[in-house]
Amino acid sequence: MIDVLNDRGDVPTQLEAYADPFHALAILFSEVLEGLYASGKSEAVAAKHLSWLSLLAFTFEAAREAARVRQELRRRGEVIPDADTFIAGTVRAESGTLITTDQRFESVPDLDCDVL
Repeated sequence: MIDVLNDRGDVPTQLEAYADPFHALAILFSEVLEGLYASGKSEAVAAKHLSWLSLLAFTFEAAREAARVRQELRRRGEVIPDADTFIAGTVRAESGTLITTDQRFESVPDLDCDVL
């Protein structure tokens, strides 16, 4: 999402290959807002650039999947940041596809993940 907002590389063009709708977790919106605040930009800028995304809730099912992800990775001796665990758990709970530029997600078992 950050790459899209910053118009980095061909990420925005690559997203055109995917069907709508696009969703994002609240934690991702929070990361975007943090970056905007740090750069002195307003929330109006974020609202304008994020309007194409719908907010995906972190449900009990997502929490359960996040816990499973953490344990599956731990058994293999791997660790990813908490935020990434929540993201992976939510995507698995929703049977969705994670579109990302972060290769760390490829290590998550049973996660449908496309790394751009």
